[in-house]
Amino acid sequence: MHRVPQAFCLALSVVAARRADAAPSTRECVDAHTEGQLLRHGGHLLEAAAEFNLCAVESCPAIVRSDCTELRHEVETAQPTAIVTVVDAQGKERTDASIAIDNAPPVPLSTEPLALDPGEHLLSFTLPSGSTRSLHVVLREWDKARPIVVELPAPPPASTPPYSPSPAVYVLGGVGVAGLASFAYFGLSGLSLQHDLEECAPHCVKADVDRMRSRYLVADVSLLVAVTSLGVGTYLFLSGRPATESKERASLELRLSAVRGGASIFAVKGF
Repeated sequence: MHRVPQAFCLALSVVAARRADAAPSTRECVDAHTEGQLLRHGGHLLEAAAEFNLCAVESCPAIVRSDCTELRHEVETAQPTAIVTVVDAQGKERTDASIAIDNAPPVPLSTEPLALDPGEHLLSFTLPSGSTRSLHVVLREWDKARPIVVELPAPPPASTPPYSPSPAVYVLGGVGVAGLASFAYFGLSGLSLQHDLEECAPHCVKADVDRMRSRYLVADVSLLVAVTSLGVGTYLFLSGRPATESKERASLELRLSAVRGGASIFAVKGF
């Protein structure tokens, strides 16, 4: 069964709606006959067919009606049509695409033949995912059901936000720097006390010896804290991921405990 192209039906309805309030007068029939021929020679077949359809009604004079009927048939025969198929990047046919013809507002792509005037046209296609593609096509009179297959590329990947280190990196860096400063201060202070105690050894006051040992102990603990903090902070910085790529939050806990003759420190990372 012959199917009338969608765009052809639209052109007919637009002209018909203009004069739907009453049957066309003889003057309107003659004007439509004349205008249709001008449009036909200008290559505007869609509009020409609509004018010939208007002057082919019963209320028009018989000679005009007969000529318009014949001219309408000629225009319909010459009217080029295309069968447009849209496929995505995986080669799957898509029926949810929209099409914009010659920068007109987009409309859903129909499976019916697409009627266009002869000549060059810009066809723009869009998928709900955002994939788009435009192409120029040239149709000639009497082109019927010309196949046009349009492959739309995959949508562009979502932009990746710049890497944002975890706040723990900055905290650990600060703790590491403070630990190094503390190690330098208490280490040098303990070394100075040691030099003073060498002069009175082995009869030095016990309180002075304990103070020297305390300085060294604090220096050792500070060095452990500094090394561990900087090491863990560096690991987190190098192995960290953009915040939007991970819904999990990492937690870091440092456990420090004093032991005989020194101190121990543990770093526990949780997810």
